[in-house]
Amino acid sequence: MRMDKKAKTLIPNPERGNRGDFERLTITMPPDMVEALELIRRQRKRAKEKNTDLSSLIREAVALWLEKKN
Repeated sequence: MRMDKKAKTLIPNPERGNRGDFERLTITMPPDMVEALELIRRQRKRAKEKNTDLSSLIREAVALWLEKKN
């Protein structure tokens, strides 16, 4: 994951075309977590926001968690 040098924050969802070094992962989650993510995904999609796929949502959540750990 790329870090912005000025803000020292993780950038979980760079623009398309800048994701060549991403690695593919497989995760297993409980159904209630998946349902919660699906609800957020649908809300974003209805609002015509960017990053409406589950991978983007999970990357954002992990980035927030990692920032809190530092």
